[in-house]
Amino acid sequence: MQIKDYFPKDYLKDQETYLEEIGEHICGRFLSTIFKDNKYSKFINLEYFFIIQYELNLLNQLVHTYFKSDIDLWNSITIQKIGCQCSYISHPLEILRHTQIESKNSDHPIIFSRENVLKFDIYFKEYLEDICKKNKFNELTPEKLFETLKNDPDCNNDYVKIFFINLKQ
Repeated sequence: MQIKDYFPKDYLKDQETYLEEIGEHICGRFLSTIFKDNKYSKFINLEYFFIIQYELNLLNQLVHTYFKSDIDLWNSITIQKIGCQCSYISHPLEILRHTQIESKNSDHPIIFSRENVLKFDIYFKEYLEDICKKNKFNELTPEKLFETLKNDPDCNNDYVKIFFINLKQ
């Protein structure tokens, strides 16, 4: 399945399923019910769903942290995400880690790879560029956000590389 075939239409269906069947936040307790209760079969593409949750939560975190004057506009025009701020899954990458951990012993294990997530990174780079092209933000531009991303100690490329090395273990 191509990302563009899944996002946004099927993603929104999976998000509705998550909200109805699982809960309103992404946390370990909610994630475990997907795999222990075999609810994963109700989703169109659970792997894509959680990678997109990672992407949207990452963009949202950067906008809310570094581009505060643009938060209201950002929130009003972007596809909604399910937050991960309610628990120890407060870093967007933790969505991937905990999904993989919770799915490991199920009939439907999900193993995220850096290569696959990179495809989504590219897609959501274009998503951000399109949003910025169509809307007038006070501070936010793709260039500023990507520069911020490079310099943020929790989100920069070195942190992400280490994360994926540890995820394989």
